[in-house]
Amino acid sequence: MMRILSLALALVLFSCATVEQAEQSVEISLSGEMLFSGANTFQTPMELSEAELLEKANLPESQIKSIGVKSVEIQLDSTQRAIMESVLLQVVSDNQEMISIGTKSPLPDGTNFELSLAEEIDLLPYASDAGATWVLDANLTEDYMDLMSVNAKVNLVINYIEK
Repeated sequence: MMRILSLALALVLFSCATVEQAEQSVEISLSGEMLFSGANTFQTPMELSEAELLEKANLPESQIKSIGVKSVEIQLDSTQRAIMESVLLQVVSDNQEMISIGTKSPLPDGTNFELSLAEEIDLLPYASDAGATWVLDANLTEDYMDLMSVNAKVNLVINYIEK
């Protein structure tokens, strides 16, 4: 019995030691037009791929196990901030259900702020899906008839195994 327990413990320790982490930032610009008072949607294609992330993180011979989110910073201009009450960042794809990344309600003072993140986010299935889209739901206090773009910086944590 002791031998089996020792072997199991060794396997657990060995498997945990092989997973490494790297951080990578992604800048996105979500847009929407003909926006009305109330709930509105901004979106942009997710343009993340495993190969691109490995290259940017200088990990060409690695296998990505998961892609987490460390933080998301939303960057508004003063006009956007004046009419925006709350935001919710999500991601959806052709083959995956929509998941929430983070939210902020009510918005703090200032034009830049970080979202409160959802727990256990893994973007790997979305990065592998060509139809993935970032979606930002925002509650506005008044109509805005022109195109509006909201910028965000998404700080990712790439969990990988070196080959």
